[in-house]
Amino acid sequence: MNEFNIEIGKRIRETREASKITREKLSGMTGISDKFIYDIEVGKKSMKIKTLFKLAIALEISIDLMLNDIDAENLLYHE
Repeated sequence: MNEFNIEIGKRIRETREASKITREKLSGMTGISDKFIYDIEVGKKSMKIKTLFKLAIALEISIDLMLNDIDAENLLYHE
């Protein structure tokens, strides 16, 4: 697990819980399995931008707000 996945997952979970939306409901809203949403929320899995976009729309939060203050270094590929 990398720090970026953990941080973005935490933000998704916090936003979902603040909105009183269950994983199952979010799954139905987005077409993303509740298991995969769980894996994202705990930082086990990364996601494509399309998935992040679906989650942001369903949670009514902008992607830039979701990504705000996340260390950009974690977005870069290192050789």
